Amino acid sequence: MVAAMSIVAAEQYLEAFRGRAACCRALLDLSKQQQDYIDASDYSGLIELLTHKQQLIDELSRSDYDGINLWQTWRSERQQLEPEDRQACEQVLDEADRLLKELLSLEQS
Repeated sequence: MVAAMSIVAAEQYLEAFRGRAACCRALLDLSKQQQDYIDASDYSGLIELLTHKQQLIDELSRSDYDGINLWQTWRSERQQLEPEDRQACEQVLDEADRLLKELLSLEQS
């Protein structure tokens, strides 16, 4: 029974963490494109891109708010997951963190 709960929990965590990483990846891609629009003086394209970025930021913020319980349970339950499930989740979280750091660096330059 514990193993079945662990599998369900691991799948829920992975789905949520992959969604977060996908948002981060999309934001990073849009940030890289942003300078191209500025250089080309394509302001309508830039506005569209910025609107899309804002939608992704809103989605990321919503998922953080909606996922507060998920983060709390992750912190308390991650040690109870099978090692390979925990490692898979941690790899996705590490990737999301790396993408966010790259995004922040790009946005600050």
